[in-house]
Amino acid sequence: SEFNFDGTHRHDFYELLLFTEVPEGAVHSIDFEENSVRTNCLYVLNPGQAYSMRLTSHKGFLIAVKPE
Repeated sequence: SEFNFDGTHRHDFYELLLFTEVPEGAVHSIDFEENSVRTNCLYVLNPGQAYSMRLTSHKGFLIAVKPE
């Protein structure tokens, strides 16, 4: 299934994000700091971190892991 979160949001779990295809110049924001998104890079988000991304044609995988 497809999930889309609008705006800045936080989760109470870890997220592992692996993007397999991203458009040129793609960025995401972690704790209000913008970072480039690159193909075949793994990003780890800790519970409670503020996150946002402008989704266009991104492809990849997201794994959510409960802290316990």
